[in-house]
Amino acid sequence: MSKFLRWLISLTGRFFWDAPYVHWSLGTFDKESLFADSHTHPLAKLLEYSQQELFQRLYWVVLAATHRVRREEEELAKLRIEQENLAEKVGELEEAIATIPEVDSDSESDLIAIELPPKPVPPEWHEWLTVGLSLMLFLGITEFLGLDIQSLTYEQTPLLILGLAGAICINLGEYNGLFGMVIGVRRSDPPRSFQDDQKLANTIPFWVRIRTGDAATWISIAIVLLETFFAAPGLISLLPPKAAANPVWQMTVFAAAGLAALVNVVMAWGDALKEIHWEQVVAELKERQRHEIKALQQDSVYQERRELIKQRQPERPKEQQMLHRDLGATRARLKLKTDEILRQEQITADMRERARCEYERWEFAVRRWMQANPEVVERFAELYPQLQKDFLTNGYRVEVKGKVGDTAISPLDQ
Repeated sequence: MSKFLRWLISLTGRFFWDAPYVHWSLGTFDKESLFADSHTHPLAKLLEYSQQELFQRLYWVVLAATHRVRREEEELAKLRIEQENLAEKVGELEEAIATIPEVDSDSESDLIAIELPPKPVPPEWHEWLTVGLSLMLFLGITEFLGLDIQSLTYEQTPLLILGLAGAICINLGEYNGLFGMVIGVRRSDPPRSFQDDQKLANTIPFWVRIRTGDAATWISIAIVLLETFFAAPGLISLLPPKAAANPVWQMTVFAAAGLAALVNVVMAWGDALKEIHWEQVVAELKERQRHEIKALQQDSVYQERRELIKQRQPERPKEQQMLHRDLGATRARLKLKTDEILRQEQITADMRERARCEYERWEFAVRRWMQANPEVVERFAELYPQLQKDFLTNGYRVEVKGKVGDTAISPLDQ
């Protein structure tokens, strides 16, 4: 969800003031190469002699932050290489230990092993679908805030973003809250079955749950009703006046507003029931394993054979103890390295985001200054071809004193 919010903020910035997608130069330029490169030389000279504040900000904020990002990324790559080496060493130790027989390798749990099914995980597109279903809530919020979707102005952008963020948060909150509540309320329910199954024949119909006050069912109904009545005015405001006064259209709008809420509720129930079913299957498998182990422990023939195997096996060699000790130490180091990588990833991501924001702020300020001072830019553009010729042929740098146009020549090495 945090990635989506960052993407939404960056998309809004690019839409309204044409912000860039990447950092300028990605940290490959420094002060000297800015003047030496023919592509960056004009802008650097223009800012150096016409707008010192933006020029200094370019060097000491924008490029410095980008260089810092590169250093953090190099440190992160170094830590990942060390993590790979430790993980490889853990694998080698585990393989060495596996070649040495264990004393209790013939235990009941090893003989009666069970394979648990993977835990169901809601697909990522469920979150995006939930975000898309926020459209109805968004229209209701815009109506509450007094925004006209069909005639928005630039000044209403903050309220528009606030309404969109509120709609998304409400919809995601509904999904996650209902998901957790269904699991908590229905976890102890028996699996669904047909009426001819005598073991699980007494299933409770949903109307009985409604009558007895089932929390998950009542909250689901409340979510659909509240979202329908909240979003309907925003949809009605988009209709033509004649259609908005028609009862049939009004009922259609209420149905459309409730449909989005119903789909969100159904998705939450479906994902929660899948997880409950998985928990029930795992519990049944583990219970079956416990019964089989108990029966095996009561088998006298098996116990006699196991005692003979233990007597014939040698004592655990010291080599195995050393391998286990090395494995524990290496795993501890690997965990510390993994934690260090997580911290470094957070630092790198934070620094990368700060560098991107500073560059966008600087570029926006440069554009605004160039639009406010077209005569300075035009005068510099007229003078620059001759200045560039002197720079390329004589190796001299042009220094502008006072206003643009009063120039003096000085060697590059001064």
